[in-house]
Amino acid sequence: MARLPQSFHPFVLVIVRRHDRFLMIQERNDEQGWYFPAGGVDPGETFAEAAIRETREEAGVEVRLRGVYRIEHRAAHAGVEGSRLRVFFSATLVGDHDVLKEQADEHSLGAAWLTLEQMHERVLRGDEVIDIVTAVEAGAHTHPLAVLAEDGRGWGK
Repeated sequence: MARLPQSFHPFVLVIVRRHDRFLMIQERNDEQGWYFPAGGVDPGETFAEAAIRETREEAGVEVRLRGVYRIEHRAAHAGVEGSRLRVFFSATLVGDHDVLKEQADEHSLGAAWLTLEQMHERVLRGDEVIDIVTAVEAGAHTHPLAVLAEDGRGWGK
């Protein structure tokens, strides 16, 4: 039996922690909820490149990726178009530049450093925000960036 083509949606989420605060962006959509810098991977772009770009566009800061917290996959099923793959990155700011975006644009309404307590007082994109922050605060394991090896790259590189 021939395989049918599938649509595939790759996404990145970037979790940046400074002491007890997390980098959050206010999304530019109807709900305007707070979330991590995140978004789709553009054609020709790696997951890592997308993570750095999305953080720059949505929060106005440069980051260095440190590792991967988790990779999630959702298979396509009735009522859902295409399968989804999300990569959750751990990152730190590059240098001492920590001035966050304050002016709304097409990418976000702005960014802020929020504690878990402050997140409970805001409209969030969803319950997963609290779950993720709680797990990171509890010491969620990060995997090396090499877990996302580029296709065709040797195993020893």
